Amino acid sequence: MKLLLNLYGHKLPVLSFDISSDGNLLATGSADKNLKIWGMQFGDIHKSMFIHTDSITCVRFIKDTHYVLTASKDKEVKMIDCDTYEEVFVFDTFFAEVWSVAVSSIGDYFVAVSADRGIRVWRQTSEQAFISDE
Repeated sequence: MKLLLNLYGHKLPVLSFDISSDGNLLATGSADKNLKIWGMQFGDIHKSMFIHTDSITCVRFIKDTHYVLTASKDKEVKMIDCDTYEEVFVFDTFFAEVWSVAVSSIGDYFVAVSADRGIRVWRQTSEQAFISDE
């Protein structure tokens, strides 16, 4: 094995990371509340996003997409499109910190665990979801 890249950019420790299934993107979540999207070829930062109000505890890509799920101590899981850098959906049904997220092998559902001792499962459906206007 040979060291390929050293990546620097977070102000506080990186708590989680994941690589997209096509191997092109690396997503890192940190105690500094930032999600960073990196290019795997040169290690360049594509985007740094302040998306949570507390530490990001888990980052997971959905298979065969550039959608990433982020879990946080702010009691939310967010879905981010890493191509457009937009928030796709917010899952905010937790009563305590969200510690981890796991995505199914084909990407049709994900599971999140929280300090409220809950295990929640979300499954993809054909129903349309609308993000409310603020």
